[in-house]
Amino acid sequence: MMNKKVFLITGMFVLLMSALYSFGPMRSPASDAAIHLANTAESNSDAIEGPTPAGSAYRYPLTDTITNAEIDTITLPVNFISLYTGLFTAQRINLSGTTNVSMFLDESNFTSGTNNWYTLNTVVGTGATVAIATESELRGLRYRIRLVGSGTQSTRYVLNVTAKKKN
Repeated sequence: MMNKKVFLITGMFVLLMSALYSFGPMRSPASDAAIHLANTAESNSDAIEGPTPAGSAYRYPLTDTITNAEIDTITLPVNFISLYTGLFTAQRINLSGTTNVSMFLDESNFTSGTNNWYTLNTVVGTGATVAIATESELRGLRYRIRLVGSGTQSTRYVLNVTAKKKN
């Protein structure tokens, strides 16, 4: 009697495992996306969301603060291998003083290094507004956002980068 129960339980387990295995490995299409995560991430890498389950978009949110004439440089921790469109926004929230933060979008065609960057887009603005830069085609390999403060201020920014793969 005990052998029948063991045999029955083992048989059910084997059937369950073979049914699960028949669906193939549990992978999202994102693993096939053309975005490859770089080995070096910024200190805020805990705020990174990888490619969405749809596999056609990448999102990078980040919140930080600029004080006075500080410069924050955020390099996206990905290399774009395929063609993408990009939306780069920085919501500026005044904490004190006069908010004056400009956003610069830079591109590089090299997979590493600190040189070889050039500016694609510049958004200059004062006040608690949203800086928006759009690119219809992200043709470079790497991108970074420079947020440059001037004057006397304490300004929080909420940065959002969304890149969608072009068909």
